[in-house]
Amino acid sequence: NKWTFGIITKGDRNEWMEEMITAIRAQKIPEYEIIVCGTYFDRKEQDFKYIPFVDRDDKGWITKKKNLIGREAKYENLCILHDRIVLDKGWFNGVKKYGNAFDLLCNKQTLRGEGIRAGDWLTYGYGTLDSPYGISELRYDDWDKYVYMGGQLSILKKSVWEKCPWNETLYWGEEDVELSFRFRDSGFLIRFNEYS
Repeated sequence: NKWTFGIITKGDRNEWMEEMITAIRAQKIPEYEIIVCGTYFDRKEQDFKYIPFVDRDDKGWITKKKNLIGREAKYENLCILHDRIVLDKGWFNGVKKYGNAFDLLCNKQTLRGEGIRAGDWLTYGYGTLDSPYGISELRYDDWDKYVYMGGQLSILKKSVWEKCPWNETLYWGEEDVELSFRFRDSGFLIRFNEYS
């Protein structure tokens, strides 16, 4: 019942940001906070905190932004989002159904209005997708040691983040697999929540 939501942004999707913040508030979570890091504005609202940060935006220094959110988070449950992910209305009910016993979680993700899967439960181990990166989608009831959590939606415990923060020498497009494998090698498992 206590969550920190962090959103990273470069300031070019303010309409989506409004929709994201509205969707978070609509979850009716008993205790939560929203932290936005990047180029945005301070909304001066009780549940909101703004961390201005524009360093190396041209390179996509999202690892730094995510770590800044982790440092500021006051709750153990963290959900860090890129400024293009909108929670559906049943997200929190699905989290409650899954339970609070997790290190890291992935959720179902679909393209808006199309119902097409969008990078929600992936492995770097097979290379069966038509992709130059060796990426494959896993069945929702499957798991393998090469599972990785796509960075657009990162759900994790703050205590896990403290032991395995984002590697700030990496930029957008470089960080997801490295971090996921470091989680795994440190004994933290990425699970899939089919209910959210």
